[in-house]
Amino acid sequence: MWGLFSQPQFRCCFSEYNAEFPELVDAEGRGWLYRHVHSMISFVRANTKVTSAHAQKHCETLASGFDTAWRNKVVQLQIPIFSSGDNAWLLNLDGILADALELGPLRGTEISFTDEELSRIASVTPPSVPVEAAQMLVAYCLANKPADSEWVVLPVTNFDAYFGTTSFSRKWLPALDGRAIQRDAQSFGVCRARLVT
Repeated sequence: MWGLFSQPQFRCCFSEYNAEFPELVDAEGRGWLYRHVHSMISFVRANTKVTSAHAQKHCETLASGFDTAWRNKVVQLQIPIFSSGDNAWLLNLDGILADALELGPLRGTEISFTDEELSRIASVTPPSVPVEAAQMLVAYCLANKPADSEWVVLPVTNFDAYFGTTSFSRKWLPALDGRAIQRDAQSFGVCRARLVT
C-alpha cells in the first residue's frame, strides 16, 4: 500500500492555488490546518510556563510525526475511488464528494425553544450534565431528523470535539439516554438516536 504513496501522480503541495485561495494555502503550499498545527507547536514551546505538561507532551508528539502523517493523508485522499487491493477502504476525495452529493447542500437550520420546551429539557437533564449540552443534543436531533425516520445519525465524536472533552460521549450522553433521547450502540464514533416524546 505505501508504495502507491510514492508515485509521482500524487502531490502534497498545491502552492499554485495561493493566488486564488490565499486563506486556504500559502505561497509555500502549506494549508490552513498545517499552519494551525505548527502555530500551536510554536506557542506551546515558547510558553512552557503557562502550558500544561500534558499539552507539552502532545506538542512533542505532533512535532515529531505530524508532517509525515499529514503528507500521507493528503496523498491518500487522491487515490482513485475504484482502486483495488489494500487501498479499497481508504478515505478518498471521490468518496467525500459522493457523500456530499448524497447529503445535499449545507443547511443552516436555526432551532429555538420556547420557555416551556427549555423547562422540559432541563427537567430531564441530570445534575451531572450541563443543560446547554442537552439543549444542543435535542436541537441537533430536531434539525437533522429525516422525513422518513424517527432516528438521526448522531456524530458523537464531533460533539466531543465541539465541547472539547470526551465527557459528552463518556458521561453526558449515557446519562441522557432514556431521558432526553434513546440511542443504539455506538460504533466508530457515531450512533443512531431519537428524541423521547
